[in-house]
Amino acid sequence: EVAVHNIGANVRFDLAETTTRVYTKVWEMACLSAFLVGREVSKKMVDRKRGTIIITGATASLRGKEGFAAFAGAKHAKRALASSMARELGPKGVHVAHPIVDGPIDTAFI
Repeated sequence: EVAVHNIGANVRFDLAETTTRVYTKVWEMACLSAFLVGREVSKKMVDRKRGTIIITGATASLRGKEGFAAFAGAKHAKRALASSMARELGPKGVHVAHPIVDGPIDTAFI
């Protein structure tokens, strides 16, 4: 069993123009949704003592960039979330990975 959480949320706003609403929505799209997916799929995976959860990141998971405070904040949070999940779920047979995927992924939205 594999679950993949992959969302961009790569929007550019200068810091002074980033409203609380924008920052919160970017964080919800990127990080909160990863938490919710991970929480729900891990329940079945832990019961079965197997599974893999992949939570994709970006270079912004490692360092910020001008104009991307909301995006970088959300991606940093996803990285910390994946790390915490890996330490908790690994001993229970569930692998959690956080690969860095920069650039678009060919989907109907691209």
